[in-house]
Amino acid sequence: MLNKETSFLVPGFGCSYYQECDELNSVPPFLLKFVSLTESFSWKQQHPGAMFLLEAGQCRIKIRQLGSRTVAAENQAIVSHQQWVLLPGDSLFELKPETLLLKFAVLDFTADDLVHCQKDYHLRQADVRSVLKTLRVLPNTVWISELCHRAIFERITAGMPASFASMFCRRELIKEAVYKYREMQTNEASESPRKHELSPPLQRILLHIEKHLHTSMSLEILCKKAAMSESSLLRMFRNELGVTPMKHIWTRRLQDARLLLRTGRFRVSDVASYVGYAEVSSFSQAFSREFGEPPSVKANPRTNNAKHKT
Repeated sequence: MLNKETSFLVPGFGCSYYQECDELNSVPPFLLKFVSLTESFSWKQQHPGAMFLLEAGQCRIKIRQLGSRTVAAENQAIVSHQQWVLLPGDSLFELKPETLLLKFAVLDFTADDLVHCQKDYHLRQADVRSVLKTLRVLPNTVWISELCHRAIFERITAGMPASFASMFCRRELIKEAVYKYREMQTNEASESPRKHELSPPLQRILLHIEKHLHTSMSLEILCKKAAMSESSLLRMFRNELGVTPMKHIWTRRLQDARLLLRTGRFRVSDVASYVGYAEVSSFSQAFSREFGEPPSVKANPRTNNAKHKT
């Protein structure tokens, strides 16, 4: 059974970063940002890199390659936290959330990373550059998520962007991208999920849930959307996520609440209302059961008092 907590949330790494970080002028460049539903965020990507949605959420990302007069339809994509994105260099990007709040990170690759992929993994430079030359959305896995969070740990907590672990994570991500792209090109991917990957039917219904997370949803509505009987839908969720659909929805809403509180921008009462609780007391009880702490603790993380300086 695949457990969602170990699949896309890596304890000890990605769940502990509260502060934003903007190091576009460092080597290699790096971003870690919070963006709310009413905002958008734009940045210039000079080098190829990768983008990850941390914890949960869904967004729309648009690209305009510098020097290009037209924007092709494929230069925009909808991305969920069950996916990661390859970003081509020399491009402008705009990210627009489709859920209440996003926490996302962008890791850039260096020229040395590309060279060492040829040496360490016997990948041709032409193949690597071909994969990295355009916007690509790839499925997430436990290994990809661990690489992402370890790279962030080295950058934020250890302050060592040039460490061996940092370099290994970036180069391993490039290698994973090349092999996944090859698999997709040769149509070797099947409808049966590989180990640590969610089945396509569940991925589709989870994307629907993310898009409509804070609207009224019932088991009947989800069954119609998935074209499944109630028993089949319940079995799919229990087998792959270990929870019922409605438990997943309320857990996701509480995860959004935790993200909102960690920014320090919102009051507990406001967040309770945003995520569907009529009473603050009910929200506090549910939050405490889920995370082991009352929401007021999350509203004032120590790291909010010291923004990361570039």
